[in-house]
Amino acid sequence: MNTNFSVAEIIGWPLLHFVWQGIVIGCIAALVCALLRNRRPETRYLVLCVALLICVGWPAFGIYQQVITPQAMGLEAALDLIQQSGGRFDVEFVKDNRVLNTLQNQLPLIVTIWLLGVSLMVARLVVGLLWVRQLGRNLLPQEQQQLQVHWQGRTRLMAQAFGLQRQVAFKIDTRLQTPVTSGCWQPVIVMPASLLSGMSPDLIEALLAHELAHIKRWDYLVNMGQHLALAFLFYHPAVWWISRRMDIEREQIADDVAAAVLGKPRALALALQKLDGWQSAPRMALAANGGHLLARIKRLMKPDQQAWRWTMASPVLGVILSCVVVSAVASYEHHVNEDQTQALQGTLQALKSDPIAAPVKLLVKLNSAHAIVVDDASGEILLQKEADSTVPMASLSKLLAAMVVLDAHQNMQEMLTVTKEDVLALKGASSHLKPGNRLTRQQMLEMTLIPSDNRAAQVLARTYPGGETAFLAAAQTKIDKLGLTHMHMEEPTGYSKNNVASAVDLAHLTQSAMTYPELRSIASAAATSKTKLMVSYGVKSEESSHQNTNVLVGQKGWDIQLSKTGFTRVAGRCILMHLNVAGRAITMVLLGAEDLDQRTDDILHIREAIEQQSTSS
Repeated sequence: MNTNFSVAEIIGWPLLHFVWQGIVIGCIAALVCALLRNRRPETRYLVLCVALLICVGWPAFGIYQQVITPQAMGLEAALDLIQQSGGRFDVEFVKDNRVLNTLQNQLPLIVTIWLLGVSLMVARLVVGLLWVRQLGRNLLPQEQQQLQVHWQGRTRLMAQAFGLQRQVAFKIDTRLQTPVTSGCWQPVIVMPASLLSGMSPDLIEALLAHELAHIKRWDYLVNMGQHLALAFLFYHPAVWWISRRMDIEREQIADDVAAAVLGKPRALALALQKLDGWQSAPRMALAANGGHLLARIKRLMKPDQQAWRWTMASPVLGVILSCVVVSAVASYEHHVNEDQTQALQGTLQALKSDPIAAPVKLLVKLNSAHAIVVDDASGEILLQKEADSTVPMASLSKLLAAMVVLDAHQNMQEMLTVTKEDVLALKGASSHLKPGNRLTRQQMLEMTLIPSDNRAAQVLARTYPGGETAFLAAAQTKIDKLGLTHMHMEEPTGYSKNNVASAVDLAHLTQSAMTYPELRSIASAAATSKTKLMVSYGVKSEESSHQNTNVLVGQKGWDIQLSKTGFTRVAGRCILMHLNVAGRAITMVLLGAEDLDQRTDDILHIREAIEQQSTSS
C-alpha cells in the first residue's frame, strides 16, 4: 500500500484526471450513438451503460492504483534494491512543474469541495427515495379504493402477459400528475387519481404496459446506479449528458416492449400525448413522461430514418482536442522529470559496477521552493533544491541581527524602552510590545528569537552603538566575513522584501550561529521565561511568556539545538534549524513553503529519510 501519499492525493488526482477522461468518454459515446442513430434503442442504451460504467470505473481504478500500485512504484522498487545493496544515501528533491504543484497544494480543498458535493447529492437522493416510498399510502375515498382494487387485478393479468414472476402492486395517489414506478423485487406502480378519471381504460392500460416494461427490464435498478454515479461524479457535464441519454433510450425501449405486448402502439402514443404538459415525476422513480415525449409519440406513430447532421461530428473534435491536451501535458511532465529519471538510472548503473561505493538517492518530495540539508559532521549536502537562488528570508534575518548584537558585547542587563519611533519604523508589523514597554537587552534578544518579535529586533538595532545605521554596517561586515554572497540586510527584522539570502547562505549562517552559546540557549527554548514588561512612564508592570514560533521545539523526540522561523507573504513560510537526527548533527533550511502544514510535512519527510538512511547504513 502507498503510504507516501495523503488521502487528498489518493482521491484528488484521479478526480482531476477524470476531467479530461470524462470528456473523452462522453465524446466517444456521443459519436457512437450518432453512428447508431437508426439502430434499435437497445443498442444505443448498451453503449451508454458501458460509457457510464467506464466513467465510474476509470477514477475508481485510478484511486486503486494510488493505493495499491502507485505511479512511483518503479522508483520505489529501484530504491528498495538500492537499500538492500548496502550503499550510502543522499536525499534528492522531486521537481514538479508549477501547474501541477499548484494543483497539488489545492488538493485538500478540491477533495473537501467534492465530498461536500457528494454529500448534498446523496442527501438529495435519499430525500427523493423517502418521498417515493410514501407514494400511494394516502387515505383514499371509497370510490377510489374500489378503483384501485379493479386496476390491481388488471395489473396482475397484464404482468402475466409480460412474463413477470414478481408481484406488482398498483396504487393510486392524489398528489401525482404522471404515473411512476419504484422498487425492484417488490415493484409498485403509482397512478395519479386525476389520470384515472381523465383517460379511457385502453389508454391507462397502455401506460400500465409501459411501466410493466420497465419492471420486466429491471430499469429501476439501473436508474439507481445512474443516480449514484451522478452523486459521485456530479462535477462533470459528460456524466449528466450520458445519464440523460440513457433516460431517453430507456423510455423508447419501454415503449417498444409495451407496444409489442399490447399490439397497440397507437393507444400508447395517444396516452403519451395526454401526458404531454404534465409535471415531471421525481427523479428517483421511473415515469412514463420521461425522455422527449413528442419524439416518442412520433416514433410510435411513424418510425423513420434519421438523417446525418454535421453537428453529430462535433464529438470527434472533442476527442481530438482532449488527446492533444493530454499529449502536451504528458510530454511536459516527461520533460520536467527527465533529469530525475536519468539520475536514478545513473545510480542503478553505478550500483551494478560498485554496489558499496555507489551513491544512493532517496527521493523526497518537497513543498518548499528552496531547501538545503547538510550533514555537519561530514559537510555532505544531503538535499538541495534551488539552494543558490536569492530570495526574501523574512524573520530568519533576526538570527544575523542577534549575532551582530552579541558581537558588540553590550550590557545585556541594560533596560531598553520601546518608543513610538520603533512603531513608526515598522508600520503594519506585528509585535507583542507596545510603546513604553521596558525590557533588558537580554529579554529583548529572547523576544527577537523565540516569538520573533519585530519591535524587539528594531529596539536592538536602534540601541546598537552608533544607532541603526552602524548596526546595518556591522551586519554587512558580518555577512562579508562569513562569505555569504547572496545575503543582504536592509533592516533588522526581515519585514522588508529586500532582506534576501539563499538557502546555502542561511545554512552557513546557522552553522556559524551554533558557535554562540547564548544563541544556542535562546533559540532552542520552547518559550520565553516569565518576562516582566514594565512601562517607563508609570509603575504598572505585567508578566508574560511567549511560545517559540517553531512548534517542534521542545516536543518529545525532537533534539533541536537552534531554530528560527520566518514568514511574510512574499517569502512564504521559512525555517532554519540545527538538530540531531538519528545521532547525526543536521543543518536544515527550508524557504518558500505556502503554509505551515507544508513546511512541517517537509521537515517530517526529511527527518524520516535521514532516519531510514542511518538505519540501513
